[in-house]
Amino acid sequence: LPQLVQVRLPAWIAWLMSGILLCWLGRLAGFDQDASRRLLILYVTSPLMFALGMVHTTDIWLLFFIVLALCAFASIIHCRPNQQTELWWLLFGAALGLGALAKLSIALVPLSILPWILIRSPGIIFTAGPYLGALLCLFVMTPWILWNIDHNFAHLAHEFGHVHVRHRARHAHQ
Repeated sequence: LPQLVQVRLPAWIAWLMSGILLCWLGRLAGFDQDASRRLLILYVTSPLMFALGMVHTTDIWLLFFIVLALCAFASIIHCRPNQQTELWWLLFGAALGLGALAKLSIALVPLSILPWILIRSPGIIFTAGPYLGALLCLFVMTPWILWNIDHNFAHLAHEFGHVHVRHRARHAHQ
């Protein structure tokens, strides 16, 4: 294959799989076939999504793992009472862990669903699933954690540096 294709093929695959996962998420959200088709058309014709899929950056993988995590969580919600949801929680944790290897901003996914859990389904906290998912997430992130320990938390400091720089810039304008 030409080098351009070799370099960009993983991004194209992630873009395609994100579209498929988005359709699955739409179905879990109650979309009928026509609404799912419109969602897919909006996805593939969105200039931002199209550009994101054409360039191999961490953002396309972040999108893929965010949508995968949301699909796993929606599947947990759709399980009948007393049905085993641990596999969906493990998928959720794996998606978050792999997504964190791409970009740490995937941490916003569990933070955004936490209020929903606390208000709508607090019993989830007393099941093993979320903790199994969290353990798998930590296990998947082990290379990143070990690297940061060996390098004086350089990447973590870099990420928090973005917040600190924005905070300073905002106060400088006031």
